[in-house]
Amino acid sequence: MTSSPIGAAPNGAVLIDGGAHHVRAGFAGEKGPRLDVPALVGRPRHRGIAMAAGMKEYETGEEALVKQGMLSVSAPIHNGEVVRWDDMERYWTQLIFSELQVVPENHSFITTQPVNASARQKERTLELFMETFNAHSLFCGTSQVLSLYAYGLTTGLVVDSGKERTIAVPVHEGYPLGRHAVVSPIAGGALTHHLYQQLRHEGFSLGTEAEQVVLNHAKEELCFVRPSPSVRKAREERRMQHTQRYQHYAAAAAASAGLLLQGSATNSGANPNAAALAAAAAAAAAGQVVDPEDAEEDVAEEYFCLPDGQQVPLRDQKWQTPEVLFDFTQYDPANAARYEPSAKVYTEMGDVYQPAMAKGISWLPFAAIHKCEAALRPQLLRNIVLAGGTMGLRGARQRLEEEVAELYRGNLLSANEGAGVSAIKVHDIPRREYSAWLGGSMLARTSMFPHLVVTRQEYEEEGTHVAHCKFL
Repeated sequence: MTSSPIGAAPNGAVLIDGGAHHVRAGFAGEKGPRLDVPALVGRPRHRGIAMAAGMKEYETGEEALVKQGMLSVSAPIHNGEVVRWDDMERYWTQLIFSELQVVPENHSFITTQPVNASARQKERTLELFMETFNAHSLFCGTSQVLSLYAYGLTTGLVVDSGKERTIAVPVHEGYPLGRHAVVSPIAGGALTHHLYQQLRHEGFSLGTEAEQVVLNHAKEELCFVRPSPSVRKAREERRMQHTQRYQHYAAAAAASAGLLLQGSATNSGANPNAAALAAAAAAAAAGQVVDPEDAEEDVAEEYFCLPDGQQVPLRDQKWQTPEVLFDFTQYDPANAARYEPSAKVYTEMGDVYQPAMAKGISWLPFAAIHKCEAALRPQLLRNIVLAGGTMGLRGARQRLEEEVAELYRGNLLSANEGAGVSAIKVHDIPRREYSAWLGGSMLARTSMFPHLVVTRQEYEEEGTHVAHCKFL
């Protein structure tokens, strides 16, 4: 009988991917997380009355969201960091014992942490799982690295956009290059707020929490990203050329048809076929031709319903809202400098590169890659991957790829690098918001996973400091 590796748990691994908006949890080896619940903890506003009415001391997840009118609701995670440890302990307790119904002593646990997570967070997480939950073993993985694993890669550039922030993180052979990461506060929450501001100017009041949830869902379902301005300009020029060429040919056809009509009238009266030809040619000459490939995205008016049944129309807001993601200064034009990315890229002459296009999410991976060694850049440019729910907007992948190529083309370090533009590739997978969870599930099934976890024996011998050796 073969013995299991020292870090292997009897009943496999439990994965918990926690973010500021939602927490996903489930078991390694399954197709996806079993739970996807709001990252909320709520306490009764009037504790005495609540206890007399038989309410719980606190609610978590969906229950906290549904009962938020009676509760003081807060999120224990902000920008990937745990800011309320008491609430985080309550949340995990409910998740592990009531929702997943597992015995921690028999399972390894995988939790996620942001790149450049504080030493305190790593130590406190390890202490909580070992002392409070008595877990068999624990591994804290960097969420961006796990997202890259979900694509089957160990080296690449991860663009992760969630609710509270967007971050571009280079990863080399499974190690996050945190010092080269580039961050922006413009993310899903900012887009929802921008859409709220647009609708408020049109007379719609969507201030309650329930209405904000519906608004966020409408943003995800109805909004889309248009092609980059340069691509739209090229399409418009191509469309005008096609129209002019067609009008020229149509005018020539109309003139020929007119001569045919004159000849027919002279000889034997009007020719009905010739008359029809002339009418069709004249109509074509007066019209415009639109190539289907060059047609703009559909901006037909669509509606979403509020909890009270009121219908709210969206038209231009469907494409205007995501534009904030590609031009950060549009979020608050009065304080544009506050949201412009601070990361700088230098030209071959040592000058600060100022692109012709607006700086937005496309600048983050471009700047992060240029912080890395030159030999690593081509591989990173070929393997840009998306993570987080905000990047699920229709057209986001194509726009990001177009603009990164445009930025790269505008700052070529040498003429020989021109060929590298065609190698730029942005990868995407369905349900990219689950990418960190899926990557953790893949990692848990590898032979090296038992050697990555902190076991109970290691914790008892070395204490919380072991986290700095294993949770990179």
